[in-house]
Amino acid sequence: MKKTPATTAKRQPDHTKLTPRLKRLLVALYSAKSGLTREEADRALPASNAPEYIRQLKARFRLEIPCELVPFTTIDGRRSKRGVYRLTEDDRQRVRTLL
Repeated sequence: MKKTPATTAKRQPDHTKLTPRLKRLLVALYSAKSGLTREEADRALPASNAPEYIRQLKARFRLEIPCELVPFTTIDGRRSKRGVYRLTEDDRQRVRTLL
């Protein structure tokens, strides 16, 4: 009876790899000095779940990317607040090395 060769171990995902979506989001964040709203981040990806990709950037690359709540007026004239993602100065230095 012939022995079958051992199968190679499954490759573990590389969680430090910069995927195309993450790269697009980082470029958009880096370029936007005044920050990105969630909607702008969605368009940069393009995807409809930018908070998940922000979470991945924070976890994989140890970035802070704080989300500041800023006031704005809705299309209906109501005052509200929305989140704006910004890179800290430390984040900006890290992003330069990643890109």
